[in-house]
Parts: sequence; C-alpha cells; structure tokens
Amino acid sequence: AIFNRNLANYTTQHRKKWNEQREKAKAEAAAAKEAEEKAAAEKAKAEAAAQANQMRINIRTKGSSQSPPPKSPTDAKHVDPNREDTVQDAPEDAEPQCPDRRVEHFIVPLSWVEKLNEWLDDQTHSEVAPPPHDIPLDAFKCEHGFSAIGVNDIHPSRRREGPIAIVLKEAEFELLGKHFNADRAAAFRLVELNDVRLIDPRECPDCIEKRRESEEAAAKFFTNGTIKVVGRFKKNKKHRLNVDMEVPEVAHDTTFSAFAATVAQHIHNSYEVFVPPEHIGFVVNKAPVEDPSKQCFSDCGVLDGDTVTIEVGDDVVANAKQANTAASETWQEIPPELLEQPSKGKGKSRGEVAFGGSAFAGAGAGTSGPAAGVVSCPLCTFDNPPGS
Repeated sequence: AIFNRNLANYTTQHRKKWNEQREKAKAEAAAAKEAEEKAAAEKAKAEAAAQANQMRINIRTKGSSQSPPPKSPTDAKHVDPNREDTVQDAPEDAEPQCPDRRVEHFIVPLSWVEKLNEWLDDQTHSEVAPPPHDIPLDAFKCEHGFSAIGVNDIHPSRRREGPIAIVLKEAEFELLGKHFNADRAAAFRLVELNDVRLIDPRECPDCIEKRRESEEAAAKFFTNGTIKVVGRFKKNKKHRLNVDMEVPEVAHDTTFSAFAATVAQHIHNSYEVFVPPEHIGFVVNKAPVEDPSKQCFSDCGVLDGDTVTIEVGDDVVANAKQANTAASETWQEIPPELLEQPSKGKGKSRGEVAFGGSAFAGAGAGTSGPAAGVVSCPLCTFDNPPGS
C-alpha cells in the first residue's frame, strides 16, 4: 500500500496545506497586531485624558496654569550609533519557503517476517515453539557500510522478482521492537522526500549490482524451481477451460516436451481433463517454442518463478476424450466352448439350480431355453453339470 501512494499528489497536498496554514497564521497575526494597535491608541487616549484632568485640578487648587514642561530632547536616552547592540531598522523578511515533506518507514527482511508469521500461526497448535530471533537489522548492510538493497528490491518492478524486504510503519516497528530488540537508530529506512523515495543509509551501486547478478545466476540455473502455467482452451462445445497453476520441481535444463507431460498430468489432476502432451504448445515472452523436444527453459530465458503460456487446439480435448473412451470399451472374445449347444434329450432336471455351488446360483431360475454342456466357469472355477 505504501508503494501505491502517489508521491506527487502527496507533495502537492503537503504544500497546499502548508500555504493554508501560513495564510491563516498571517491573518491571525494581522488581527492581533490590529487589536494591539487599537488597545495602544485607547491607552494613549486615556492617559492624555487623565493628564488633562490632572491639570484642571492643579489649576483650581493652586491657581497655577503651568503644565509640566515637556521633556527636552537632551533628556532622552543617548544612543551611540557606533554600538553593536544599536537597534536599527531590520530589513524586510524574506518570503518563507515550504519545508520538505519527509515520511520515514522502516525496512525489515522478508525472510524474518515469514518466520514470525509461521511462529504466530503455530501457536494454535503448540505453545512450546521458540519465537524467531531478534530482527536482523544489519542484513542489508554492505561491506562499505551502505545499503545493499534498492527501492526496487522492496517493491519489485517485474512480477517474477520477489521482494526481499517489506516496509513497516513506525507504530508497527515500535511494537516489534519491544519484543525483538529492534533499535530504530540502527534500522534501515525508506524515506519519502517530497515525490522521491530514497534508502537511508544511501544505496551502494556496486554491491547492489553484485547481489543482483548473483541472484540472476541462481534464478537462471535453478534445479528445484517452480514455473507458473497459464492458458485458455476449449473444454467442450460450450465451455472453455482457464488454466492457472504452478508446476513445482522443475530444473533449468528441462525440455518443453518433458514439461508438457508434467503439465498434462497436473491438468488432469486439477481439472479432470485429459490433454495429450504432444498437443500442448508453449509461448514464452510472446514467442512460440519451435522445437519442444530440444529446447529447454534456459534456452528460452525462462527463470525460476517465470510464467509460460500453453496453447491447445480447440478439438484436441474432444478427440482425446473420444479416443480414450473407445480404448476403454474393448470387448473380449467369448470362448467357443461357452457357445456349444446341449445334446438332445438332456434337459435340466427338476430341483437343480443354475450355477449350483457357485456365487451365481439361481441366476437363471425360471428361464426357459437350451442348457449348455459341462463347462468349467472361468470366473468361479466351478464345474457346472449339464442343465445347471
């Protein structure tokens, strides 16, 4: 969710809010200054009225019409213009600038979070499982003391690239820090500075490139990887089948023909649809695989975790179903001795039961027709006498 935030909009809103607050502060300051000036004017008017009233009283009581002499300019405090603490007219203040928008998030290794989730889920079954160790905050520190991961390692730009770290808000990190000794001063941070995301400490380009090359080599020459298979083909006359599954335990040197047999088995197990492996085609990076029997994953640039698309003809599934049904409905030839006609004058005696002494005793009771001769039953191995 953090990476879905539009930083440009957030920065614009931040500056707009700051300008609104600044204008509000200006208006409040102007109103306060006006009120102060008004209070000072009223105070001066009151003092002048009090002084005039005092003069009237003095004239009436003492008959003196003289008012206190005004203060001469020499009575004012002498100001030396050469002194450093002399108050001079201050220059007009420069226009204030909006401060930068800065939001910090804390980076935690994804592998440690997965262990924590496994431990939390296991608490419902076992209460003796030990919790994971403290958060390895130095897991991303390179040999130069900088960050060995970049922003794209936290939020991958390509779907096949899995993140190696996640971002936590301050409240979430503080909660984990109380239980797993996470010092926020040593934690790596993802910083949103206006409309830019940065890693703190800064990224080390050499170490990041070296780590990514190692991961690319491991992904290219994988031995126990997983390939995602997607596709859509005709299941019957009215419906189409959407295939979306993961096929595990494949290697970089697996040919596409061998992979087709595995895919066919997975489709049969997951969707109960039989697709002949020889009719499964593959598309990698929008290009069809020309020779599935010779080309393998590494030849086509397929890495561990990549997605390949399968293509199946519209009539393949229907024809395969008919062929499979015909193959399963094979009739066995009846032995000639079972078709022999009984000799004349030898009918079934009263009280005898068909298939006497076997599990099929009484199956033919009440029926009329010629009886067979003595025949050894191939199913129950009983010798049936004539007429039974």
